[in-house]
Amino acid sequence: MFTQKKSLLFIATIVILVIAFSSVVYAFSGACYVEIENSLFYNSIKASFYANRLTSGSYQTVANKHIIQCYVRLIEGSYDSGRVYSSRATSIYDGTLRYAYTGKADNWLYQAYSYWGWLYF
Repeated sequence: MFTQKKSLLFIATIVILVIAFSSVVYAFSGACYVEIENSLFYNSIKASFYANRLTSGSYQTVANKHIIQCYVRLIEGSYDSGRVYSSRATSIYDGTLRYAYTGKADNWLYQAYSYWGWLYF
């Protein structure tokens, strides 16, 4: 028989499992993803992709294409990271998650600008 304490523990476990499973499905469901962090102390940008998945048109991609490589760029004041490229996919069947990342400590005197782009097969 369930006690109130066991019932709460059971419900909490189910909620954690649902949240964990839904985030895993979301993280690996698309062909590409862009994540930008602009915090009080740090600015960064990361773009990632799977070459073996067709793009949907999200994140400024061309729909129904396979990505071969991505790049990111961060500009803040006189700082310019230039284009930072991911590794290149070997074929449209390549299922490896590839990404480009750049970041720097925030300089609160300047606005940070983030850019990304995709290269296709």
